Amino acid sequence: MASRPGFVDQFTESVLRYRVWILVATLALVAGSALGLKPLIENFALDYRVLFSEKNPQYRAFLAMEAIYGKRDNIMIALAPDDGNVYTPKTLAAIHKLTERAWQTPYSKRVDSLTNFQHTYALNDDLIVESLVPDPTLLTESDLSRIRAFALSEPYLLNRMVSEQGHVTAVNIMMNLPSDAGPEQYQAVDFVRGLIADVRKEAPWLKLYMTGETMMGHSAVEAGMYDANVLFPIMYGLILVIAWLFLRSVWGVLGVLSVISLSTVVALGLSGLLDIRLSMMTGVAPVIILTLAVADSIHLLVTMFQKLRAGVAKHEAIAYATRSVFQPALITNLTVAIGFFSLNTSEVPPFQDLGNMVGMGIALAWLFTVTTLPALLTYMPFKATVQHQASAEVMDRLADFAINRRNELSIAFVLSLVFMAYAMTQNRFNDLFPEMFGPQIQFRQDTDFIRKNLTGVMQIHHSVESGQPGGIFTANYLEQLERLTDWYEDQPGVMHVESYTTVQKRLNRTMHAENDLYYRVPDDHELAAQYHLLYELSVPYGLDLNNTIDIDRTATRLTVTLGNVESQDIVVLEKRAEEYTHKHLPNLQLVEGVGPSVMLGHAAKRNGEAMVSGALTALLTITVILVLSMRSLKLGMISLLPNIAPTIFAFGIWGLFEGNLGISAAPAAMVALGIVGDDTIHFLDEYLIARRREGLGTEAAIRYAFRHVGAALGVNVTILILGFSVLDLSALKPNNFLGLMTALSLFFSLAFTYFMIPAMLMYFDKDKGAPYAIPRAT
Repeated sequence: MASRPGFVDQFTESVLRYRVWILVATLALVAGSALGLKPLIENFALDYRVLFSEKNPQYRAFLAMEAIYGKRDNIMIALAPDDGNVYTPKTLAAIHKLTERAWQTPYSKRVDSLTNFQHTYALNDDLIVESLVPDPTLLTESDLSRIRAFALSEPYLLNRMVSEQGHVTAVNIMMNLPSDAGPEQYQAVDFVRGLIADVRKEAPWLKLYMTGETMMGHSAVEAGMYDANVLFPIMYGLILVIAWLFLRSVWGVLGVLSVISLSTVVALGLSGLLDIRLSMMTGVAPVIILTLAVADSIHLLVTMFQKLRAGVAKHEAIAYATRSVFQPALITNLTVAIGFFSLNTSEVPPFQDLGNMVGMGIALAWLFTVTTLPALLTYMPFKATVQHQASAEVMDRLADFAINRRNELSIAFVLSLVFMAYAMTQNRFNDLFPEMFGPQIQFRQDTDFIRKNLTGVMQIHHSVESGQPGGIFTANYLEQLERLTDWYEDQPGVMHVESYTTVQKRLNRTMHAENDLYYRVPDDHELAAQYHLLYELSVPYGLDLNNTIDIDRTATRLTVTLGNVESQDIVVLEKRAEEYTHKHLPNLQLVEGVGPSVMLGHAAKRNGEAMVSGALTALLTITVILVLSMRSLKLGMISLLPNIAPTIFAFGIWGLFEGNLGISAAPAAMVALGIVGDDTIHFLDEYLIARRREGLGTEAAIRYAFRHVGAALGVNVTILILGFSVLDLSALKPNNFLGLMTALSLFFSLAFTYFMIPAMLMYFDKDKGAPYAIPRAT
């Protein structure tokens, strides 16, 4: 690695000789790949289901339940009157009007609200079913009191459609959007937002909020737009400022911008041509690409300016910088790309797409750095001036500290590594599905209000089977389903349980003159079936029980709504329900619980487990590449620990202060594993040049590496840390975590490169050679 191969010399000279053709080829590549930008944007995945692979067993169970009972995707509109009382004529009239209009929502199949709840009463021997509030204009004070009392006693309404305090209520629109809906979802959401705008004009005393699965998917687009409008300008601004501060050259800054812009545009265009999808997780890929693409160009430009300031001619300085950066940049970009491509082992399809998009961007960044950038630099009017380099003095002092304090640093590192490895075990996989969006997104704000004031938005759906057609009417089934419902209602965090027994109990009481002694499930099969038939014949179209009961009357749906319960606790609760049913309710066959939160809980844990093999493969591959490129097994092994330790430290700190790992935890570790090797590779590359080409001893070679590459590493890592820290402003929490963990890993990586690699080299590669005469900074 020390002696530059002839191929690199020939390649560099060819790039400079045929610079015009290089630039023409670059423009052609940009134009061709740009054809993929339109399909990439148009193919944005709106559905939260994009997070789950078809191989995911919980997702398959979720689809199976939808095939039986239909989709439960919804748009919920919460209404909060200023006077804190929904039981007033004007508010009930507004709810009634909104309910009627909501039926016109495109692709809606059902609308539920306080006013159209199907209230039952008996007239002689007939069962009468009608809306709880058929005409709000005719309500008296006694009617309002009756409605309030009924709502407080009706399980289908309380903490589902109306709060116990009576200060918030909801209109819930059940949707039947086609799979992978795009324009259809926009159409539905725009219509509902139009309804809300009308209500705000007609009833200014009402505050309105929107949530639901359909809104979640739509908000993913809004989050992506927010990130594009906020993160891109900030990141570009940071790059401009930092590049100027370190390069002090407008032309150098333009060179950096050309590489990152080309890498980002071409990578996105190729993604569109390859049918890779943008989604809530991959929308941040451009920011990551432009952040990582900075590294190669900064290394090349810093090296070029060092030569220019030493009095070397521009052409020679560009050639030298290109040759110097060619192989280490190739290796570093390869290791980073491996880290991202290893995301293909993830169970979450968007992370696979993110890995492929960024992996391509990293490969392109290297290509444009060693071809397009040198060609452009030949046309830029740089001045070969000699300047004082304060960074050289800083690097000399760092080298002194790392070499002279190696024993203390080594002991501190080993003790800290052991402690951080322990702290890392304190993490656990957990998520709050509604909190995947940041508070800057309206969906998150509205959802938080609804979770706090009305009902939860996380649910577990069970299919509870009887084992025989018509079995849901048997006394044993109804009695044990009621016991299961009671068990769920007693569990911490459960806000509401939607069970078929609630309907049967209400009908039984109604048909017994509203005697509360009969508010229980019927004990006669024929009677329960008769009640059900009478009810189905009486309810209006669209408000039947088809979303609760299967066609053969073999099974019913049980829906459990939870408050602020984390996904892993939801998984535990669902498993406990299965165990309880198996042990105490032999007449029920409880199908595995499903729902977005359940799927997320399983996916986060399984994603981490699945990616362990991917991490090991990536680590082994990176190690083999380092050993081969350095032509030294010893140095390859020395580089291994500094590549692993930063991630251990980052996750250890997270374990100490937070402890909850979301669905993006495993991808963050994989990304960090690939990125942090950049510092090690560049430092050891210069070290080997000093050892093999210059014939320097270990200590002198370390000082040589600090002087020649230390400052560039500091610049590069500073940009990367700031770039990934910008992700903390993302509107998606997984991106926040990815940015924070990567930034922490990069910080520790630079620290280990400066202080631990020199110590390890002094211990394991100690050898005498020529001393290094440190040139004084001028």
